[in-house]
Amino acid sequence: MRSEDKLRVVVHKAAFGGEKEKYWVTVELLNGGHRFMPSFRDLYRIIRGIIRCEELNYPDLRWPAVNLVRKFLAASCSPMPWEAIRELVRIPDREADGRPDIEIGETVAEY
Repeated sequence: MRSEDKLRVVVHKAAFGGEKEKYWVTVELLNGGHRFMPSFRDLYRIIRGIIRCEELNYPDLRWPAVNLVRKFLAASCSPMPWEAIRELVRIPDREADGRPDIEIGETVAEY
């Protein structure tokens, strides 16, 4: 499933309790219609989970999985487009490979 079919990410102005308007990002989950403002802590928890999955899926890598995620994050902070980052870090094109939605199994870790 394409990322754009799962969630919508929007930057907009918002003010809280009479404060000056600032720019904020919201994420809207398109399947359930829920919307939230992700924090740096939310991103931290997601990144830690991704690192753990990479460690479990690829235990025999020549370098730690954290290096792959670090390289991805550094590239994501640059003006590189998604396709160039995907190729740089060698992320499979899951949106084009025709896989069905994943079935969720037992919980292995929680962050």
